Amino acid sequence: MEELWRGILDGKVSAVREAIERCMREDLDKTCPGNGPPLIIACQRGDIEIVRLLIENGAKIEEARWNGLGVAHHAAKSCRPEIFEALFAAGCPVDSKSWDCRTPLIEVCRQRTGEGSAAVVRLLIKHGGSGS
Repeated sequence: MEELWRGILDGKVSAVREAIERCMREDLDKTCPGNGPPLIIACQRGDIEIVRLLIENGAKIEEARWNGLGVAHHAAKSCRPEIFEALFAAGCPVDSKSWDCRTPLIEVCRQRTGEGSAAVVRLLIKHGGSGS
């Protein structure tokens, strides 16, 4: 597992691919101490190749939660539309609620400004995202 987390934290797709080949599928959802499940780490970092690789290999989107936030909430930190597109294509709910009832749309608005966040806001609204 440590190889998987290290590969994700370092952004090394080949290391992640090798670690996935060696580990059990259920390991893809185990929490990295201090960082959350692998899918959440990759979404926060905005690494689309690793996000896709984890999803293709069975990472559980709906069960990926850490600190009371779902995977789409954590993806807000990267503000990369392609991360959200991959999550939605894999069945991630657009309006999941955090422990304090925030939606991913609210989280994006709280996290960032600029063109990346504007594109993600448009994408979330297009997919039916709301602030409530």
